[in-house]
Amino acid sequence: MSRRSSPASAKPCARFKERGTEVDIISATPYGKWNVPAELLKREFLGMNTEEVAYFDRHEFEKDSALVKRNLAAIATSIGAILYEPETYLCEQHRCPTLGDDGAPLFRDLGHYRATAVRTDRFNFFDAALGINRQYGALPAAGVNQQYSALPTP
Repeated sequence: MSRRSSPASAKPCARFKERGTEVDIISATPYGKWNVPAELLKREFLGMNTEEVAYFDRHEFEKDSALVKRNLAAIATSIGAILYEPETYLCEQHRCPTLGDDGAPLFRDLGHYRATAVRTDRFNFFDAALGINRQYGALPAAGVNQQYSALPTP
């Protein structure tokens, strides 16, 4: 196991788990080889084909990010965290889109998604990872735990 995936790398996350905090880890987010908005603008201005900029190769991204992803998976496994693989949600089988359905770039540069892109349904997995829309309660649901199901009234 590499130094990055050693137990020492997992210690900060493990401390959160020990305190009862749920830990979710989001793996490497897909990125390509272009600054998409700049490359798209340049190609449109020069009358060049923009189709190549519309996607990047998923397998190339997976190869480039393999070490980071392996280390994050090792940390998640060692502490019992949930690991989200963004390309599962953001990419097709062999390629990852760089443009939205409206033709606007999903990226603002080489590897950062635009705020408007993150608000689309394609990124709903972030809600689960961040705990958005999860229901938390201080008391158990009635009938779930008989000890608390019929509290005396004053």
